[in-house]
Amino acid sequence: MKRFWDQAAAAPAEDGFAVLLDGRPLRLPGSGPLRLPLPRLAEAVAAEWQAAGGAKGGEMSMEDVPLTRVVATALDRMAADPAPSVDAIAAYGRTDLLCYHGTDARLAARQAQAGSRCWTGWP
Repeated sequence: MKRFWDQAAAAPAEDGFAVLLDGRPLRLPGSGPLRLPLPRLAEAVAAEWQAAGGAKGGEMSMEDVPLTRVVATALDRMAADPAPSVDAIAAYGRTDLLCYHGTDARLAARQAQAGSRCWTGWP
């Protein structure tokens, strides 16, 4: 898409902090204006929009604003119903990506003493 703004800036809003593009609030794809709880977060989002596309008329994509994508996902998808995200994170935590299964009996004893559920007693 083409960059249509000259100036991106963070500004206080009645329900947090807004990101403004030429004085108009940045809007989320699935809802209303973007509102952030912290001024530094709003400033960081504004900074990536200021850099995106170089100058007015330049080409930009949503890949140029990764923090905005994360924030939009959290606000549009997770805030309304966090249960699916919590379930997905918990499922990830049950994988062996967070646990090391080894054959060292000393490690198994330490894990058992600490109450770790990672050790499966593999031979």
